[in-house]
Amino acid sequence: MVSSLSIFFMFVSLIISFLVPIALAIYICRVKKASVVSVLVGGLIFFVFQIITRIPLLKMLEKEPWYNNIMSNIWIYILFLSITAGLFEEVGRFLGFKFLLKNKLDWKNGVAFGIGHGGIEAIYLLGFTSINNIVYSFMINGGIFDTTIGSLLPLGVGDYLKEQLINLPSAAFLAGGVERLFTIVVHIAFSLIVLMAVKRKQFKYVIYSILLHAFLNGSLVTLMYWKWNIWIVEGILGTFVLIALKFIMASRERIDEDHGSFIIE
Repeated sequence: MVSSLSIFFMFVSLIISFLVPIALAIYICRVKKASVVSVLVGGLIFFVFQIITRIPLLKMLEKEPWYNNIMSNIWIYILFLSITAGLFEEVGRFLGFKFLLKNKLDWKNGVAFGIGHGGIEAIYLLGFTSINNIVYSFMINGGIFDTTIGSLLPLGVGDYLKEQLINLPSAAFLAGGVERLFTIVVHIAFSLIVLMAVKRKQFKYVIYSILLHAFLNGSLVTLMYWKWNIWIVEGILGTFVLIALKFIMASRERIDEDHGSFIIE
């Protein structure tokens, strides 16, 4: 049986993944008067550069011998995935600001872009997964999983899913929601860094964003590979989020007034 607490935390994560991005988007557009287009472009960039470009490309590369050699070395593989994630998403942000939002290069629209980007990621990575987990959990507890969904899945996959849902600590399902909250903040910060690149015509800020993105992804994946406690990992991510929040707040006046050097005091 899947515990009631696990199912409850699945619902919490589901609510976070859908309602938090929507609430943030409404706030930034209605209260701060950002453009809805900025939110939509942020979401579009994630969809184009991750869902329909990077992820299918990585899947195609699995047929290539050289890529299989990379996959056989966990450290090179983590580095490769981290760098490509940063490269695709940050270059995507740059193109989004430069060509789709060139008349909306102010702080509030940079924040709106980040909300859209992080929001779509939350819905794609966590929202749909939470829905599946909830449905599967009710089917397991109702005794119909094996004869319905389980029988349609490849051999062993149904048993694996069932085992994971039953045996994973309940808090693991809550951790996904916490991580998505943190990640939205990080996406806002990355979006503002790239906005600086476009507004000041200094591509070095895109490079900074790519490197920071790759470093954060690689660090967290490495810690999970080492089987660190999930809440310690989330705490480390939370520390990065605090730095990101300081950056977000400090960047407002500098972006809108476009002062010289960009330094957080």
